[in-house]
Amino acid sequence: MLNERCVQIVLNLANNKNSIKISEIAKEYNVSNRTVRYDLDSIDQYLEENNLHKIGRKPNVGIILIANIEEKRKLLQRLKTINEYNYVLSPDERKNLILSELIQQSGYITINQLADEIMVSRGTLIRDLSNVRQWLEDNALELKSVSKHGIRIAGDEKNLRQAAMDLLRETIDINKVLDFIEFPKNKIINVYMGHQLEKFFNGLDIGFIENSLKIAESELQSVFSDDAFIALIIQIAISIKRIKLSKEVEITNSELNSLAITKEFVTASNLAKMFEEHFEIDMSIYEIGYLALNLL
Repeated sequence: MLNERCVQIVLNLANNKNSIKISEIAKEYNVSNRTVRYDLDSIDQYLEENNLHKIGRKPNVGIILIANIEEKRKLLQRLKTINEYNYVLSPDERKNLILSELIQQSGYITINQLADEIMVSRGTLIRDLSNVRQWLEDNALELKSVSKHGIRIAGDEKNLRQAAMDLLRETIDINKVLDFIEFPKNKIINVYMGHQLEKFFNGLDIGFIENSLKIAESELQSVFSDDAFIALIIQIAISIKRIKLSKEVEITNSELNSLAITKEFVTASNLAKMFEEHFEIDMSIYEIGYLALNLL
């Protein structure tokens, strides 16, 4: 039974031929050396139960995975099969799964349905909802509950889309998201969110969005930084997903008028036509304004 951090530590060791200091691992995951040692004990138990060598520990040098090529291959293959049934979720991980599931809903979802989706008990889910409510409040949103209907996220659509982006940033390295979307079978990132990522971006042609943004760069005579380019792709993907759920942003007329005179608005209008045809959606003038805002 391994948690997410343990899985990532094993992957790090498996892909590194040299010893790694415990202090380096602690710094990478922002935990104490003692916490890392506890993780290593869990990893050792997991390795032993799977008939593999325990981690080699050298005082003042570091730790190393003792395994030949074939053993590493078997270990990596086994880690790929870890799923929600044998993966130990922390409260934060369950919170993020619940939020991800709620963001992808067009309406209400019952407690029982949500519990089944993330494979936890009804009691566990109810306890986790307090953390979910707090996270939503911190992001200017709320968890709305209606008897016999269930729960849903309520609030401004712009805030919800930004929250979706923040949730991804909080969960995984944004720069790895596109790699996972394009080559899911070749990547092991964030075991517990892998299924959610596939589900969230399912049916979205990320390559088309990427090529469209390159056209936008040409029109704007500008080059986005790598981080900004990736963030824009994901923001647009989130918008398309929400539009498909019949969720539309609202922008004040004064804000829309200010955006309408910018070159980014012209480019956003051209992008909207491309997205409408390719993804079979309708983008209102407000969605075009929101896209222009993201380009700005």
